[in-house]
Amino acid sequence: MKKKPFRIGIVGFGTVGRGTAQILLLERERMARQAGVDIELARIADVRTDLGDTLGLGPGVFTTDFRAIINDPSIDVVVELVGGTTIAASVITETLKAGKHAVTANKALLAEQGNLLFAMAREQERMIGFEAAVCGGIPVIRSLREGLAGNTIQSLFGIVNGTANFILSKMRFEKLTFKAALKEAQRLGFAEADPTFDIKGIDSAHKISILASLAFGQFYRYQDFHIEGITAISDLDITYAEEMGYVIKLLGVAIMTPSGRPFISIAPTLIPADEILAAVNYEYNGVFIKGNFVGHTLYTGKGAGGLPTGSAVVSDIVHIARYGACEKDYLLMYPDGVHGSVVSIDEIEAEYYIRLTAFDKPGVMAKISGVLGAHGISIATLMQKESTVKGDAIIVIKTHASLSRNVRSALDEVNRLDVTVEKAVKLRIINDLYKQQ
Repeated sequence: MKKKPFRIGIVGFGTVGRGTAQILLLERERMARQAGVDIELARIADVRTDLGDTLGLGPGVFTTDFRAIINDPSIDVVVELVGGTTIAASVITETLKAGKHAVTANKALLAEQGNLLFAMAREQERMIGFEAAVCGGIPVIRSLREGLAGNTIQSLFGIVNGTANFILSKMRFEKLTFKAALKEAQRLGFAEADPTFDIKGIDSAHKISILASLAFGQFYRYQDFHIEGITAISDLDITYAEEMGYVIKLLGVAIMTPSGRPFISIAPTLIPADEILAAVNYEYNGVFIKGNFVGHTLYTGKGAGGLPTGSAVVSDIVHIARYGACEKDYLLMYPDGVHGSVVSIDEIEAEYYIRLTAFDKPGVMAKISGVLGAHGISIATLMQKESTVKGDAIIVIKTHASLSRNVRSALDEVNRLDVTVEKAVKLRIINDLYKQQ
């Protein structure tokens, strides 16, 4: 007897929604062979009313009422692609309560409400697929859940925001200022009109929250992480870092410490120019994961865009079509929903890059180095650079490994000195990703 089609409803028909629909239509025959059942794009909900002939689907496919899809008994999976954390939450909760599986690309929603949503999925014995929530088309979620299941994950490092990486790449390769690089990213569609989440590190924090929760088996709130964005990065920092043999990347870090709690941060970081992640540029993402048996693994590719992200959405749909009836727990984010605590950055030792501007006169360096020394911070290298402002000098310092709280306290004091002109910039240095836990 021929199986009935596995019917899909999409809520939200923006860039990713359109990309998902395109793939479902173009790859329908191949996906049927992979899933063992015909996968049919049945309904699409969107607030716009002028989508009648989009992709040749016809007006009967479209509705402005997402509940018409959720309440349709013939729909097997509802794909939430509206974004945000209000309507999107309603779509997923109502989908689960209706006894249907859900698929989402919504990292913000999962980072904020994931523990509640996955608990509901468990109660309803339904799946939530979320491969597309992190790094677009890169299959890093399934790799953590499946491919690395035989490993205890010890650490992960990720360039997980294409907007920030594009900006930093433009600053590095084309010598643009931050503002000029951001403007170019917006012109090309790599940055939103309001780029706050991307350039302040919040988007990366959402994604690292999901990855860390998967890696370490507990729910980690992104609000507990150390988060810095890239807005304070100058083209001078890019240049000076290169002179020192480093590249600046907005790096998400999750390292399990001997205390049994992870250190998790998102911050612009200096990594050696010959590291693999240093070669991940522009809109590309890269995630570096270490397991206790497999060692280091790398996942890289396009981290955004309608078709790359849509391909990740479709991978969840195909998986649910193939296994949904017998593996209802398969795509749950973490097994117990326990809320984990994290190690404060104040407890972490690291080398630091420091850039500050001070008056160019005798005794200035003695004052600055005296403050650093008083806080137990040893200087590894020091460069003095010319400033465009007459009478000023730019001082670039690389420290030996120092306790982060001491660096912060020292720079608070340095910033108050009568010889400093502007607030110091400090960036963490990671010299060897392979040696990190």
